[in-house]
Amino acid sequence: MNPQQKAAVTADDGPVLILAGPGSGKTRVLTSRIAYLIRLRRVPPQRIMAVTFTNKATDEMRSRLERMLGDDLDDMQIGTFHRISMRLLRREAERLGYRPNWKILSTNKQYWIIRRILERFAGKDASFSPTDVRKAISLAKNRIILPEMYEETDEFSETVRKVHQVYQAELLEENLMDVDDLLLQLVILLLEFPAVRKMFQQEFEYLLIDEFQDTNLVQYEIVKALAPPQNNIYVVGDEDQSVYAFRGANHHNLQRLRSDFPGLAQILLEQNYRSTQTILDAARAVISHNPHRTPKALFSKKGVGDRIQVYEASSDLDEAEYAQEQIEFLRDSKRLRYGDFAIMYRKNSQSLPFKSVFHLHDVPFRVVNTIDFDQRREVKDIMAMMHLARDSDFEEYFRRLAEIKTLGISKSGMRRFLDWLASDELNLFEALNKVETGDSPLNRRQAKAFAGFSDALKSWRESAVRGHLVNLFDQIIQYADYHQHLERICKEGWELAERRDSVKKLRRLASAASLSSDPFERFGRMVALDKGDVDDEPDKVALTTLHSAKGLEFPVVFIIGLNENVLPHVHESDGPNDVTEERRLFYVGLTRAESRIFLTYTSHKGLSDVLKAPSEFLSELPDHLLDAH
Repeated sequence: MNPQQKAAVTADDGPVLILAGPGSGKTRVLTSRIAYLIRLRRVPPQRIMAVTFTNKATDEMRSRLERMLGDDLDDMQIGTFHRISMRLLRREAERLGYRPNWKILSTNKQYWIIRRILERFAGKDASFSPTDVRKAISLAKNRIILPEMYEETDEFSETVRKVHQVYQAELLEENLMDVDDLLLQLVILLLEFPAVRKMFQQEFEYLLIDEFQDTNLVQYEIVKALAPPQNNIYVVGDEDQSVYAFRGANHHNLQRLRSDFPGLAQILLEQNYRSTQTILDAARAVISHNPHRTPKALFSKKGVGDRIQVYEASSDLDEAEYAQEQIEFLRDSKRLRYGDFAIMYRKNSQSLPFKSVFHLHDVPFRVVNTIDFDQRREVKDIMAMMHLARDSDFEEYFRRLAEIKTLGISKSGMRRFLDWLASDELNLFEALNKVETGDSPLNRRQAKAFAGFSDALKSWRESAVRGHLVNLFDQIIQYADYHQHLERICKEGWELAERRDSVKKLRRLASAASLSSDPFERFGRMVALDKGDVDDEPDKVALTTLHSAKGLEFPVVFIIGLNENVLPHVHESDGPNDVTEERRLFYVGLTRAESRIFLTYTSHKGLSDVLKAPSEFLSELPDHLLDAH
């Protein structure tokens, strides 16, 4: 270890802030700190809580510690904020009015509940979408804003308050928590029940938190409540890499930490083990334009390295073709693998030309975490059918069947069926039985499709009752002829491959959940909390947004679309703070590269003659570090 790392690992008790530059070995420092506490300071593992931001980071930390210590760490709390909060709430949520077997609400069911409540207030022609209302409620929870605390500044905020109030009451009645509740309800528990707070404070003597710059207000309040009286809080972060404001993250939490924990020790990690000095000098030059930050003199012993390539493309298609040519050239000349390359962009839509060009030239690629796994179309389809096997009365899952073309249930047939169901006050199971006996207003073709589904559903319910999760999954895929459905809806070969990978991953999760005592509950929770990639195969070019690139590293990085209004992506109504976050995003992208960086921008939009200005960030890069062509 270098001197800064050693100082960080062996720091005295009390509050400690480690400002870790990119590639500075922060994971090694964090795990070594835990090993140091256990081995040399003799702290029992169960007295330590270590918080990460992804399941992948959790697994890596636990694996490293087991290699270092050779001990069973099952008693140690290592996990994401959500998973640790869930474990603590399992013990004490009854104080908040929940029953012991409360469950986590899926994002999809959350959407349908909010839609139903919204229609109750505003009718089916509501001015605001359920998606926007759901996001507003989520953001409110992350900011610890309860329904009665809303400031009704306009029609939208008034609507959100009303929906939020009814929605939360329904969740409590149904013994459900959504993902945001896992954090908010823990904060409420800690603040309203001093005895519980004191119990947890005594239980966890040391708190270690990774990626602290990405914490939001509710996460900060959890840390603030659990730390006293020892205040052995050990935080690793970097305000220069705070890029999740749209999720409620607030890099100002680092300043709050300084105010709330007097005597906070601060240690900088500045030696970079990932990138060449050219890359670091470029990144430092860009980020230096941001105010209110702690300067870090990043340095590397990997040498100066190649200059950064800047390419002016005639169109977004030209950008993709240029990248493909450079990748093939470097693979041949430098003996690199496809997995050594990453294409990074500001918006998901920018990946489309690359997918098309790569597919045309047989360049294998994978898409890194574009949307939450449970929000993918194919995942919602299959989960809807699996839920129906256990809960056939939930109408919104049933509605989704009309989206699966191979089931033969048309949208007009679905409307007629649901209208009949509502007018005769039938539940789904009763209505399906009537269809099978010929007692329904459906025409012959519609009745045949619904009767066939009814018959399949009975078989699925038998598998569900027995807890045969994988068998149920396979039955659903076979009956729905789901792979044929994907072939129908996918216009491009790359899209079909992506969606098939999602189905494979979903089956892997079902198989893993089958080993638990309640496989369906475990499966639903795994899907709801999963934020990982669909395709983890390493030897493919990575296509990723700059947000999703955080935490990754590649020998060669392409950052594309460096045009004004693309990167930085700032609306006219945005202020200077938004430009600083966009600059941090570019900084994150630059520092993912180990040896080579290619920056591209377009002079025209597609085939139009409209000129596009290069990004202001390009002008912030020193000329002597660039090779423009």
